[in-house]
Amino acid sequence: MKNYQVYFVRHNFLQFMEQKDGETAGDFEKRRASRENFAQKMYEERRIAYGHYPLSHQECLSESATPELAADKDFKKAHSAAKMFEEMYRNVDDVLVAAEYELYEADDNGVYRKNKRLLLGKLKNEKVEDYKDYRFPMKTLSFDDAKVKELRIEDYPVYLAVRPPFGTVCCPSSAFFTDCLPAVYEGEPIKLDKKLLHSSMLEQLCEEYLRRVGFGGEKMTHSICKVGHSMSVFDIVGRAEKGKIFYAQVKSDKEDDTASSYFAKYKNDEQHCYLFFDDCIQTSDYRISTDEVFEYFKQNDIQVLCDMIGFC
Repeated sequence: MKNYQVYFVRHNFLQFMEQKDGETAGDFEKRRASRENFAQKMYEERRIAYGHYPLSHQECLSESATPELAADKDFKKAHSAAKMFEEMYRNVDDVLVAAEYELYEADDNGVYRKNKRLLLGKLKNEKVEDYKDYRFPMKTLSFDDAKVKELRIEDYPVYLAVRPPFGTVCCPSSAFFTDCLPAVYEGEPIKLDKKLLHSSMLEQLCEEYLRRVGFGGEKMTHSICKVGHSMSVFDIVGRAEKGKIFYAQVKSDKEDDTASSYFAKYKNDEQHCYLFFDDCIQTSDYRISTDEVFEYFKQNDIQVLCDMIGFC
């Protein structure tokens, strides 16, 4: 399979929109509608865009901006996006773009609701264009119509969990973008590997392992807190069959010092079971090998791995 550099571009032109001082409600709604219509236009025309800064692409690309301009946070974002758009254009044969569009579309009852669309594909071999049909000169590149696919986000639920949380234009490092999306685009299967699991999905997998296999003769019956960021120390908190509470931390690699300090601080007793999942060679005492967790599902329920990796 071809080795692509994958870029992510989010078109969320309504983010952080607020009514300006002195702006009437009617003018504010017109301004919102303008941005809504622009995202729709980019989606329909199969384009990607960056902008919101009143300079041309070449001016945003410039490395010789005035000190005042260089210190402007909005210009910094535009400058970063400009460089990435230039990279996409200059390396078009080796670039794959995942573009998300936040649109407002009518449902079957005529009610307008927020909806996300996702395009995945290759770009035309064309320079970045200053798109004048907007109040700022937006900067755009066009998908090659013959080389772009629309993905149903509902078919790839992991996407919403692992996509970059903020950046409008970026190169995501998660395996879902670097490995899975190229495989989706090429229509090729992907070899199951633990490294393809995003850290948040590895936490989810370990929780599912405690439900199915458990530890110390007890399986977890239900979770108490949301997996992952519920507390600063624990990634999994749940009740076991005989009443114990499982507390677990999950690490995506082997960190002996972290495990040692964890068990030095938290002691197991009749009511509490503290566990540590990581890359240890094998499960021992209260330390569980994530390789064993992965292998369990590979042998017993491979669909779980496919779902949590996002594609296989």
